[in-house]
Amino acid sequence: LSRLGLASCLWGRGNLPEAQQQLEAILADARTQGQRDAEAHAEHQLGTVLASRRISQPNSAITHLWRAFELYEDGPSRHIAASEFHPVIPHSDRPDRLHARRRV
Repeated sequence: LSRLGLASCLWGRGNLPEAQQQLEAILADARTQGQRDAEAHAEHQLGTVLASRRISQPNSAITHLWRAFELYEDGPSRHIAASEFHPVIPHSDRPDRLHARRRV
């Protein structure tokens, strides 16, 4: 979790490329070690970073935010992850992708 905190600090200071690199490494480690909670948080933060105007990768952001939504086990965290979709959808080249998943 301390690595997630570092990535969050990097993001907060505007160092988005470094935050992205850190989060991708954290995500890989969390998946390898089966740490579902760390994976969910990394997916969520990575989705948020990728959705930012400076990086602007909405399709990837949606994928990571959706995965965070799936991984979170508590309602409030799932709700927060789901609320991150709305601002990203208009910038996606496939807005129908999220709507199809929501209907499932």
